[in-house]
Formats: sequence, structure tokens, C-alpha cells
Amino acid sequence: MPDSEYKWWIDQEVRDKDGKVHVTRLLHYGPFRDEIAAERQIDELRRMERYRQVTLVPSTQRKPRS
Repeated sequence: MPDSEYKWWIDQEVRDKDGKVHVTRLLHYGPFRDEIAAERQIDELRRMERYRQVTLVPSTQRKPRS
């Protein structure tokens, strides 16, 4: 059952030479209704060369109150 309070996204984590991790939200993918849908998209993205050297993780964002 989707949590209606949150939106799910995919974040890309890249570690630089100094060991610092940079996180970028992949806004052109998402939002997703739940973590399972985000994980499915991550599995698809891992097949692409550009996403093989980075870490992709599902993440949440609280929806704005309307």
C-alpha cells in the first residue's frame, strides 16, 4: 500500500577522489508511488552504461501539505 504522505525518487550517489559523497536526485525519473516502483526503475537504469559506476538508491520526499 503506497504511503500517501511521501513521494519516492531515485538518488544517485557518487564518491569523489577525496571520499566525499555527492547526491543528485534524478528528477527525470519519478516520482514513484512506492519504494518497489523506484527499485524496479533502478534495476532498469543499472543496465545503462552511465549508471554502472554510481550508486542508485530509492529515497523519499514528504509531499507538501495542500
